[in-house]
Amino acid sequence: MHSVRREEHQPEEPDPRRLPQRWAVIATLASTAAAVAGMAGGPVAAIVAGIGVAGGLHAIVE
Repeated sequence: MHSVRREEHQPEEPDPRRLPQRWAVIATLASTAAAVAGMAGGPVAAIVAGIGVAGGLHAIVE
């Protein structure tokens, strides 16, 4: 008697979670603020402005 072994179908892994749209908005605004601050005040001002805007918007935008 022959027995045929069936391959068990593995469930497909779900797509990895994408970042919410709010993070795209936060990143865009933080990058813009960092670029403007960088042109006006140098690299330290750009870093501070980028982190400050990103942190502030993260706290505000829900």
